[in-house]
Amino acid sequence: MFGALFNIGMYSAAIYFSAKYYKYDIDGFLLCRAHDFMIIISYLQIMFQNNESVKYIKNRIHTFRKQFIHPIEVVKDNKVIYTTSPDKLLENPPLDFDMIIHNVENNSTKKIDKIIFSKIPSGFDTYKICKYNFIQVQLSILDKKYKIELQNKDYNYYIVNNKLSSAFLEYYLYKYCHIDIDDLEDLSYTLSIMDQNANFITLTEKDELVFGEYDYILYEFEPIQENKPNQENELIQKDEPSQENEEIE
Repeated sequence: MFGALFNIGMYSAAIYFSAKYYKYDIDGFLLCRAHDFMIIISYLQIMFQNNESVKYIKNRIHTFRKQFIHPIEVVKDNKVIYTTSPDKLLENPPLDFDMIIHNVENNSTKKIDKIIFSKIPSGFDTYKICKYNFIQVQLSILDKKYKIELQNKDYNYYIVNNKLSSAFLEYYLYKYCHIDIDDLEDLSYTLSIMDQNANFITLTEKDELVFGEYDYILYEFEPIQENKPNQENELIQKDEPSQENEEIE
């Protein structure tokens, strides 16, 4: 590691003297040195990640963070109204809620997989992670735009049968953006998505997206036509409907 730092110092000195005495040859020299510098930085990053002391500190932070992870969150009106364990939830299920979020620590990714239920499940045994991630998700509402981050270094919402719905977006805005909006389905908004294949799709407050393992399903609701006053909203689905998170196989 000290050898790498020494090389960085030597390169810096070489760049300084070259710039001072060889001004006309500096462009090519800088290009080569910039390439070498990037190699050294990458090498230092690898050394840092593999350092035993760094690994120990990261594991201690991970262990400390686990103490604040609630296995079950019961959500009503975009807020977590109480937390509990899977067993206690099944023994004494809530009567009124919008979502139930099961937080599972993933030992492989070190992230919290967040499984969302709209009904009381029969069990919390297994779940599946999606094999894809969206490139970009953005919510536009009340003349403002919010980036919707469904996965980062701490959590993952790309779980089979999870939904992008108005209820989820209310919860997301409150939890991660500190924006309190009730009854989001009564407001006009657009959810713009660039999917894993760089396709652009747009959802409104009346639509839902359900994650599958390899692809997603859109549920688009057509508005009532003026010349058909008794027509109810029709469900348009692009594929076979995915089973909701009532029971995970």
